[in-house]
Amino acid sequence: MNKVEIQKILSIGVSPSRIIYAHPCKQSSLIRFSANSNVEMMTFDNESELHKVKSLFPTAKLVLRILPPSKCKCLWDLSIKSGVKPAKAIHLLRGAKSIELDVKGVSFHVGGGCLEPEAMAATFKEARMVFDQGRDLGFNMMMLDIGGGFPGHASVPVSFHSIAQVVNMALEKYFPAEEGIEFIAEPGTYMVASGFTLAVNIISKRIEQRDGELTDQPNMSDNPVVMYYISDGVYGSFSTLRYDHTAEDQSSHSM
Repeated sequence: MNKVEIQKILSIGVSPSRIIYAHPCKQSSLIRFSANSNVEMMTFDNESELHKVKSLFPTAKLVLRILPPSKCKCLWDLSIKSGVKPAKAIHLLRGAKSIELDVKGVSFHVGGGCLEPEAMAATFKEARMVFDQGRDLGFNMMMLDIGGGFPGHASVPVSFHSIAQVVNMALEKYFPAEEGIEFIAEPGTYMVASGFTLAVNIISKRIEQRDGELTDQPNMSDNPVVMYYISDGVYGSFSTLRYDHTAEDQSSHSM
């Protein structure tokens, strides 16, 4: 989430108490903006961020982001840039306590395009451990952000239904309803992956024989390869093919 997104959400009447600044490494100016906008809830995963928040927004409600299991299978891994190993979470909780910051919960993200629903269950278990550590230190831990990774298409290797089943069982096991914990998620891909149709123009055509020879008048019996060039590409709307490991239609190729 960034400043523009927070402003847009506030402009449609959403209460600041329902907004989480879900990035563990934030610009100082945006922390000040959050403070001025009464957006108190924000994530962290390192000690320097704690001291930054302390100096700029000491009344913030913090959420500690932890890493999923190291062998979690997903299409794009977010663990390189965000999250602390659960075993090291206690150090950050103690750090927050020592400078009188308030930690109210835990967050995680198993990665975009989750291919292993069991990773969700394993991460719930780790989140429970961190929750209990926070409570032992005196924090009122009452919020869990289970992140994203939910597919947005029906033709994916792991269905939304199968992930939802694992999530529901893990919630029941590690965070039973009687505790009254607030749960949130980040189902961005699930909401918008199939929400758009892109229209492009074919701007050129290239015909190549199987032996690599280019020709404008191929012998169709030689089964030539036809390449179509369109008015978009991997540096535009098709950037997901390169950076997000999105599967492309086998009948076409964007250049």
